[in-house]
Amino acid sequence: MNAVLIREIFDPFTAAHICSIPIPKAKVGDKLVWTLTAHGNYTSQSFQKLLYECSGESSYLNDNSFPWRKFWGIKKLPPKVHMFIWRVLHNGLGTLHKLGRIIDGIPVECQLCGNNEETIDHLLTHCQFAKAVLFGSPLNFRGLADPSSTTKQCILSWLDAHDDGYSVCLGACLLWAIWKARNKLHFDNIKPHIPSVINDAVHWFTMYYFAEEDAGNSALDIVVNNYAQSTWCTPPEGTVKINVDAAVGLNKTSAAAVARTHDGQFVAASTKISEYFHPLVAEAKGFLLGLQLARSIQRHIIIEGDCLNVVNVLNNVSSFTPWRIRYLVEDIIHLARHFSSVNYKFVKRGANDAAHNLASYALEHNVQQEWTSSQIPACISSCISAELVNH
Repeated sequence: MNAVLIREIFDPFTAAHICSIPIPKAKVGDKLVWTLTAHGNYTSQSFQKLLYECSGESSYLNDNSFPWRKFWGIKKLPPKVHMFIWRVLHNGLGTLHKLGRIIDGIPVECQLCGNNEETIDHLLTHCQFAKAVLFGSPLNFRGLADPSSTTKQCILSWLDAHDDGYSVCLGACLLWAIWKARNKLHFDNIKPHIPSVINDAVHWFTMYYFAEEDAGNSALDIVVNNYAQSTWCTPPEGTVKINVDAAVGLNKTSAAAVARTHDGQFVAASTKISEYFHPLVAEAKGFLLGLQLARSIQRHIIIEGDCLNVVNVLNNVSSFTPWRIRYLVEDIIHLARHFSSVNYKFVKRGANDAAHNLASYALEHNVQQEWTSSQIPACISSCISAELVNH
């Protein structure tokens, strides 16, 4: 890529986006994709959904004060968060203000700020703690112009945003995380930490919002998941097993790979930090990192991960390759040709603890590094020892 020429021709914003486009090392032709489906092909169902999301509220609904059809039509929201927001809209939370009307003498002040009575609107919209969470999150929500606005009006503004449900899904997860933090303070006396509350909300948001809708669990996937190993096992003699995983943060992702021999001895490890990507892309980057780590080993390789979608694609049992990871899959296939044998295996999270812990550590501390057999990463040394003993 001639980055200098690109920056001369285009404005800085456009040039930066062009230069950020990943270019696979393998020769892959360009392809037009329909971004509303996981496989990148147009479907009438996805187009109908787009039209439905852009359409107004029908006039025959009994309650025209709130777009309930649009609200219940949200498919990228955790079910428990969906029901929580329904309770918020119906004033169904057990706030101290409501309890104070029933029980005399109990304090009704907001425990998060101590400035006002704890009503739903104060707790989730006007409390200084809630404002800090909403503003400090990727939503960067500063509140509505009217200082007396309600939580319902905030939710309505998120619903009306034309951003494929991003605002309402992230906003709902943030409100739910604030309520959870309030409950931990009220019942367990655990003081809330704003970054932790935001991370909790972002975790649930990314888990559901970026899920591939048309890559649902088939009967085969369910069987594979049920019988996948749940504890780490040593590979056959003469084979190196590399566990891989990814972690997703607010504006960056990490990938990690941990290699061990047939007798459970640590061989090498690696982490890599990238700008924010779709979680599926981050997982695929983990598999690519595992193969890159294996180049210095040159043996029979087993790569294990807890992302079934990526494993199915690499094992050619998936009906399609998601367009988001197409270039990464091509690079993985190209690199795998340099090895005697490479097997990709799906395992449950419990069998992937070392890679998971290393990816989480790398994300939190912004660590991009390689380790050799003489220097086991401190954050996973106890995990590796425990898995070797348990095996």
